[in-house]
Amino acid sequence: MNLKFIASPLKTMRMMENKPERNKRDAALGGFNLEELQKSNKEFKEARLAALNLMEDAILSEQALRLTEERYRFLFDNIDQGVQICELVRNEASIATDLELVHVNTAWSHITGINTENVKGKKL
Repeated sequence: MNLKFIASPLKTMRMMENKPERNKRDAALGGFNLEELQKSNKEFKEARLAALNLMEDAILSEQALRLTEERYRFLFDNIDQGVQICELVRNEASIATDLELVHVNTAWSHITGINTENVKGKKL
């Protein structure tokens, strides 16, 4: 698709005065011919529809992820065994140096006697 600059009103009037009928119609459309505009409009509609489909897919995926996370958190927090999630801490040389608590469940808190709110970010 070739894009052209939109003609100024004065330039459009000059084009309409000096050109045959087809060119007068093209000049009224700002230098674009009707077929180009229709093709561009169709391409734009298709691209917009594709973008909307992608957005809808992203929203549905995010909703499914949230539902899965809610189920996981419910199970994690209500299991009767103590569970902790840790992240491996590495130094500048990428050598594992420690573990950092990310999340613990209520049973872990009861077993250890440590409040669950105080453990996030603690190093083991």
